[in-house]
Amino acid sequence: MRNWSLIAIAVIIFGVLIYIVYTPVRDPYEPNAALNPEDDVELPVVPNAMLLTFASDPWPPYAGTAGAEKEGYIVDVLREIYEPLGYEVQYINQPWTRCLDDVRIGKLTGLAGCDVHEAPNLVYPRESIGSTIPTFFVLEGSTWRYTDLGSLADIRLGAIQDYTYERNIDIYIRQYSGTDSIMLARGTDALSRLMEALKAGKIDAFIENRPVVYSVLEAADPPIEGIVEAGSAPGLKLYVPFSPRVPGAREYATILDEELSKLRSDGRLAEILAEYGLNDWLDDTE
Repeated sequence: MRNWSLIAIAVIIFGVLIYIVYTPVRDPYEPNAALNPEDDVELPVVPNAMLLTFASDPWPPYAGTAGAEKEGYIVDVLREIYEPLGYEVQYINQPWTRCLDDVRIGKLTGLAGCDVHEAPNLVYPRESIGSTIPTFFVLEGSTWRYTDLGSLADIRLGAIQDYTYERNIDIYIRQYSGTDSIMLARGTDALSRLMEALKAGKIDAFIENRPVVYSVLEAADPPIEGIVEAGSAPGLKLYVPFSPRVPGAREYATILDEELSKLRSDGRLAEILAEYGLNDWLDDTE
């Protein structure tokens, strides 16, 4: 009996060793597990605290295509704030879900524009960096108009995964996600996918921030025609939040508050916004 017991113990120990050696170590937090392979991008290596890396999916005129002549007014403001202080500001594009995940776990410094409801556990400055106008768009000739939440029951609505629009609309989207009533687009070309789905008759309307849609429509080549507004919902304030896992996050937020106030008072903020055809969001009465 003693020999059999020793053999059994040896077998168990041997099995445990095999499991430890050959089982890959897994991060208990697995962001972006569902991302498409083509959406994957190589994250920059942050060599020191003087490199600040911000991310967004292309969302002009707020945060557009990284490396473009006009990367977006939020990116321009961030460079205007931090670079004179000796920081290097790096801006990259990723699908929005991945942007959220990578900032949460500290792979990125912050988000180039975000509503507090999208990522409530990040480090937020006091000063906002813009505001949104959640607007519904339909094909020209459609008689549907957004009046209240009940009017959504009559259509197939397109939206972008993990975006926030307006509290009740967000609840509606989550409630009916996975049904024929909601189509969620993802990736760095999510808005283009929604426009294509609308044109193809796969959805009846989509919701997106009004300035973003018009920026994309105006830049399209060939031009995209036949998409019109069908009502809007109350807007939200946008912020540049920082990862709580990045050392100095609170300091970065404080710098943003102080320097943004200076840019506003000396007129530089108005100059940056004018390059995008925009007014100061604090002065916007719309």
